[in-house]
Amino acid sequence: MNTRETRLEFLTWIATLATVAGVVVAALPLLPRTASSPSARTSAAGLAVVGLGLLLSRMVRRMGQPDLLLIEATKLLSIHDKEGRRAGMLRRHTYLATRDVASWVFALSMRADGRIADLCINGDPVNASEISVVLGSTHIQRVFLEPLKKGHRVTAELTYTLHDSFLGPRQRSIMGVSMSPQRIAIGIQLPPDRPSIDAVGFLAYHDQPEEELSGVVVAENGHSIRFECVHPRRGAQYQVVWRW
Repeated sequence: MNTRETRLEFLTWIATLATVAGVVVAALPLLPRTASSPSARTSAAGLAVVGLGLLLSRMVRRMGQPDLLLIEATKLLSIHDKEGRRAGMLRRHTYLATRDVASWVFALSMRADGRIADLCINGDPVNASEISVVLGSTHIQRVFLEPLKKGHRVTAELTYTLHDSFLGPRQRSIMGVSMSPQRIAIGIQLPPDRPSIDAVGFLAYHDQPEEELSGVVVAENGHSIRFECVHPRRGAQYQVVWRW
């Protein structure tokens, strides 16, 4: 846990304690009265503490909110030849700024059976300093030094080529959900001379499918496969699996 998360957790506890304490103090005058019973002033003080606790809770929630919310994530795969040796990928993220920011970050991870090449963000080549490889996964991160106003939407696209990544008769495209987007979309476009035989979707965790998904649409005589989901589960993987 980093310093910011520790600070937020501490403030959350303070806000909760203040709210509970305020409720208790405010309720004391409602008990059967005795010579030492709390007065109306005590009740007012308790309500003031409740208000302070609620205000602090609201501040903590705002502090814990990221600068950018991921609104939509799209993953579009196009396989160019029937052997599955050449393919192109487009990854598109649309964000909403929750506050005014001076800069923002676009980051993604990817993994492939073959070679990944020709990485570009919004049409510009990705620099070597923006790429890292950890445990077989390629991670890219670019900082955009452009200010965004609260409520402004911005879209970033990552494109790359895949070599020798779809050689077998059974393939899949996977989207992991880590940022709670409002909507995700997965698309696969197959070459004219090799359509899909069938396609199915799975909800998976740690690459292990756990339940079948509805909503996988096969069109264009088996050449186009689409899946969309609103409010996907955070921490899950959405897999579209096809035979061809």
